[in-house]
Amino acid sequence: MRFDLLARLYPAGWRARYGEEFLALLEQQPITPGTVLDIVLGALDARLHPQRHTQGGRFMEHPERNSILMVFCAYVGFVLAGLGFYATLDDSPFLRLARFHLGLQLSVLAVEAGAVIALIAVLVGGFPILRAAWRFTATSARRNLRLFAVPALFAVAILLGGGILLAMVSNRIPVGETVALGLFYFLNGLLLVAIIASAASVCLAVIRSEIRSEAFLLARRPATITTAAMGFMLVATVLWGLCALAADSTAFLQGHYGAFGANTAACWTLIVAFMLVTTGAAALSLRRARD
Repeated sequence: MRFDLLARLYPAGWRARYGEEFLALLEQQPITPGTVLDIVLGALDARLHPQRHTQGGRFMEHPERNSILMVFCAYVGFVLAGLGFYATLDDSPFLRLARFHLGLQLSVLAVEAGAVIALIAVLVGGFPILRAAWRFTATSARRNLRLFAVPALFAVAILLGGGILLAMVSNRIPVGETVALGLFYFLNGLLLVAIIASAASVCLAVIRSEIRSEAFLLARRPATITTAAMGFMLVATVLWGLCALAADSTAFLQGHYGAFGANTAACWTLIVAFMLVTTGAAALSLRRARD
């Protein structure tokens, strides 16, 4: 990756002041996925707050923090792929076939078990970090409290929209099918935006906070468990696709039971590819942090 391209993510004024120092720092250490993520978030922060000049090295001096944030973001990406996988299962003939096909049953159960393990590990490892970021923000950087409001606002909007959609479906709000379907797709898009925006706001809150390195060191084991669970779910998803192909090749290859009515096989392939990329990024970030 060209270093000057990373520097161009920052505003011109920032580059004029810190550009040479920033490039020199990049030349001195390997660029890991976590470091790239930190640089991108730092550039976003610099563009949102141009009046606050941050030293170029600040976003690259915390390898443990970079590693944990990378695993968190990879997990969020994996969750998005998982939502696509469950959309493929919804209202498809594979639900009926699973009653008679042990492979389909076990693969879905494996994905669900891995999802629970990964979520628990993320909560165990992330809560102390998030609590420390909240304490620092509440006492020393109150302007950043709005970052913590982003997930809450999206959650309220989605719950409100979901309630309205439920009222439409139950005919408590008499509207046409087109309006209800439009709201359904809008809420799905809003959920996608909410997950990405919430993850970005949490990462920015952590980066802007002064958190002891011990919190990130303690999060290493939960991050490893999360990554292992992601790998386990990836394998289970691959096995599900192979079992679905064997159980009903026509529905799998020619059917459109994927997310938003996409071709089943194409959607499954995209989901597996995304899971592979996010799991690999998390594993690589953990390995680089230990080197």
